[in-house]
Amino acid sequence: MKKLRGIFFFAVYFLAVAFTGVAFAETNCSGWLYYDSDLETCVTCENSGFTITTSSLAANTNFWFTLSPKGSFAVDWGDGTIDNIDRDNTTATDYSHTYTNGGVKTIKFCGRATEYNSAGGDSVVAAISFYKNDSTNTSKWI
Repeated sequence: MKKLRGIFFFAVYFLAVAFTGVAFAETNCSGWLYYDSDLETCVTCENSGFTITTSSLAANTNFWFTLSPKGSFAVDWGDGTIDNIDRDNTTATDYSHTYTNGGVKTIKFCGRATEYNSAGGDSVVAAISFYKNDSTNTSKWI
């Protein structure tokens, strides 16, 4: 009986550990949250990593940025919209948001990069960059 109790305890302990492990951690965050891989949970963006305040934008203006690090990020677009970006690679990718209403916007960024693009020489990739397309579809850095 004592041996059976020990086996039962081990089995329950093993199952409890297995089902609370990292494999079942929630990695897709929503709202003003990002995934912290050290804590293995979504954490709040109490303070943004940095902010950008635009000049007065016209209605239906599209704001672009390019992001390359691997990791989990949140963008508060300053109009009540928050986007969560979960990246599993370091390829430069464009993200954009169209403002229905014009005006001055404060855009907030936060998150945690877990890996950066390691290209060098003429192929260096910025972690984050900002640009806009003009009427000829030519990128212009802002």
